[in-house]
Amino acid sequence: MKGNKFNLIVRAVTAVIFVVGLALSMIVISKGDPRSVDADQLGVIEWNKLVDAHEAKNGKDTPFTHDKTPQELGQEKFDEIERNIVGTVSTTINFTMIVLWSCVIISLLSFVIALVTDFKRFMPFIIGTVVLLIIIGISYALSSDIVPSDLANKSNASTYKLVGTGVLTSFILTILAVLGWVAGEVLKLVK
Repeated sequence: MKGNKFNLIVRAVTAVIFVVGLALSMIVISKGDPRSVDADQLGVIEWNKLVDAHEAKNGKDTPFTHDKTPQELGQEKFDEIERNIVGTVSTTINFTMIVLWSCVIISLLSFVIALVTDFKRFMPFIIGTVVLLIIIGISYALSSDIVPSDLANKSNASTYKLVGTGVLTSFILTILAVLGWVAGEVLKLVK
């Protein structure tokens, strides 16, 4: 019975996290990219709205005056849109980081508890993790931090070395996976 309640709670929390994440993502998407909007166009739109409001209130015969130019109105509107987007994106990123760190902490705690209670069962996982860390270390040591001249203005040495590490690690792991697969097939044929 306790297991069913726990599973229900986990599913409810997962659903809430999903809904909040989806809502934040939709808000970010709906705001659009401020770089696709020209501040001058926004200024003309805002100016026309003010003119229309003035004419509706005072009639078309009354001249319209305003203390700001269309360009200034457009820049204000553009800055407001950008602030709204930055705020929404920042909130979404913070929510994602909280969920991510919570998952990492819960996973580590679960791993430590399971490791303490049943050490033998987790020995293959520990060996695999150590081997992976060794492969990553070897890949990092073998990767170059000398950036080619055509990439010099797009990347720095540390980024180039990390990218090289990732590529080399993927290459080594792919070779090991193929070797493991071939060895497994050969063992099946020998038996």
